[in-house]
Amino acid sequence: MKIALVGDYNEEVVAHRAIPMAIQLASKAEQIPTQVKWISSENVVVEELAMYSAFWCVPASPYLHMENVLQVIEYARVNNVPFLGTCGGYQHAALEYARNALG
Repeated sequence: MKIALVGDYNEEVVAHRAIPMAIQLASKAEQIPTQVKWISSENVVVEELAMYSAFWCVPASPYLHMENVLQVIEYARVNNVPFLGTCGGYQHAALEYARNALG
């Protein structure tokens, strides 16, 4: 399993340090090999999103490139890829849905 953490990593944000560790602990407990990769909002490449099993839009917004993050969220929604948005990530998921699904 390959999980993309979408957001702008900041060492000072506790969640940014804790989330990868939490995923690795869960991976070990469930005996599911898991890789975690950060995707900065500046470096989203839509053509590469298919390589991920799941997306987690992490806390600490606003993101540097909101539209790129919205593209990731839309990709996950349209392609039924598991998605979690926490804090600002959830707010962006609501925004993406309102824009693209509700019009």
